[in-house]
Amino acid sequence: MDIRQLIASNVDLLASSLAHPSTEFMYYLLEKQLISHVEVKKHREIGITIPQVEHLVRLICRRADTDLANEFVKWLDITEQFELRDKIVGTAAPTAKGDDVTPSQFLTFEEDDGESECESLSPDTTSVLNIVGTRPLPDYVEQVMSDTENVYPISSPTRGIAMIVVNEKSASFQRAGSEYDRKNLNKLFTWLGYQVLQFDNMTSTDLTKKLHDLARNPEQHCHGSFVLCLLTGGNSETVVMADNSKLNTDEILDRLDSNNFPAMAGKPKFVFFDVDSPNSMTDTGIRVPKDTHEELWDRRTGDLKPIQVRSRNSTSLQDIVRQRDTSAPIVTDYISSVARKADFVIFLASFPQYKALHNCHMGSIATRVLVEVFYKHSHSHHVVLLGQKIRRKLGSKTLQKMKQVLTTIDTLSKDFYLFPPTS
Repeated sequence: MDIRQLIASNVDLLASSLAHPSTEFMYYLLEKQLISHVEVKKHREIGITIPQVEHLVRLICRRADTDLANEFVKWLDITEQFELRDKIVGTAAPTAKGDDVTPSQFLTFEEDDGESECESLSPDTTSVLNIVGTRPLPDYVEQVMSDTENVYPISSPTRGIAMIVVNEKSASFQRAGSEYDRKNLNKLFTWLGYQVLQFDNMTSTDLTKKLHDLARNPEQHCHGSFVLCLLTGGNSETVVMADNSKLNTDEILDRLDSNNFPAMAGKPKFVFFDVDSPNSMTDTGIRVPKDTHEELWDRRTGDLKPIQVRSRNSTSLQDIVRQRDTSAPIVTDYISSVARKADFVIFLASFPQYKALHNCHMGSIATRVLVEVFYKHSHSHHVVLLGQKIRRKLGSKTLQKMKQVLTTIDTLSKDFYLFPPTS
């Protein structure tokens, strides 16, 4: 029997599989343009009825596309629904053409601030975000920007350089969906008024030389900020570049500090490390009671109840931005001085030693959420608050049993706004 007929004859089994409101397969069908964004949201909220499942099955079969049916059964295999898979097609695994599908393809989204995840998506794809037009700025913007004691000034017409480095693979890692990360970040920072410099598959030597050259470019004095997005292999301490060479994150930050990048002294530097290693741990989350306050705190004493948590030697966050002890002489003839590591805001896609999730259909999950949050809220929130929004939105996304938390570190002395240009 044709695999499409097998699926069509097992509608009741499919209904029980797809009835959960956060079903991952909805997003696969969305990508295949079999259902709409509105239907996804509706199915999430109220589940899927048997007639709706029958409709989806008819759509799959009407495509006369065995590959699509194969992909569905492959999804059952990936999500470990072996019993359902075996009832439909037996124990023989289907053979599907095209790229392998990883478990990270299937995401479930929860809403944030009442906004739909799909609101900013291009209508023809869920991979590249549709960043167009201008955002109306709040009425208080002029007042905020005039407060130079508490807010970093914004330069115009060019905000600064946004250097985007995407290393898709090396001998020790491969980043699925890197092409989408590249396009999304490029579109975002162009929209925010930055001069984007895009680099692919850089070596450690290439990166350090380019940062050295940028730091000595006299045009940098006219810019109000600097952005570096590095998407590659490695971890919070050491990144792995395209030639498999390693570079300490301290060395990268050193290249951008007030001593080595004097044009940016006293100006904000945004650094986004989206790095991952095959040896990183997977955050599976922990189950907590709904009423956390009532369950975890002792009502009689007010003390926190003991909780058993799996632990492993972890890297201190201070190590990520540790300052080196140098023998450089202290300059005393300046009107004012700036700490070497002042004015940094650093985003790490995941907590040190934990996996940063990504896949071949959507790219990096953290990068995607960062682009979406910056696009939606940079007209009203400063960068530290944007980081909190990213962390909250990442926390509302689930990948089967995988979790991810954005880690932020900042040495900012003022609020750093990315107000997008209004024209």
